[in-house]
Amino acid sequence: MLGDGGITNTQISITLNRETDYDYIFYVKNLIKKLFDVEPGLRDDKKSLAKNIVVSRVELVDFCKMIGLKIGNKVKQEVDMPRWIKQNRKFMIACVRGLVDTDGSIFEHKYRVAGKLYRYKKMDFASSSWPLLSSVYVALKKLGLKPRITRDRKKIRLESVEDVKKYFSIIGSSNPKHLKRYKM
Repeated sequence: MLGDGGITNTQISITLNRETDYDYIFYVKNLIKKLFDVEPGLRDDKKSLAKNIVVSRVELVDFCKMIGLKIGNKVKQEVDMPRWIKQNRKFMIACVRGLVDTDGSIFEHKYRVAGKLYRYKKMDFASSSWPLLSSVYVALKKLGLKPRITRDRKKIRLESVEDVKKYFSIIGSSNPKHLKRYKM
């Protein structure tokens, strides 16, 4: 919900790319069903490649508010991880995994030195909410990683081979797209 999710007074929704996140959509849908015993609806956005996972339940909205999530525009409200997540290693790891699974990327960095091509994986997480970005930065540091905040203060990067490997060892991913890009 902190990443690609949204909450209104009557429903929750999570928006993902119906092509690149195809398998992950069904993982999230099944996770919602398992956690809340409701069958989420799936809706295509006709103007984009977005697919919305939607649950219309006031009780679920009330639960989200009770655990510290907010209704409305997350960026304007400068959302952050609730304190109970930050204070529990297991929840913190799961939260970072979910955020990177939705708003992160794995990419190959390439460069040449003296005619020789070098390449390795890097990863990043993007958010327009400074408190959330800061909390992810602190969480990664607590887990022994060396994140870097970009100059525009919109992304966190893991730039070393060791850090990316450690990320997948400690935190992992539930998004097949990221797992595939990491192994390529």
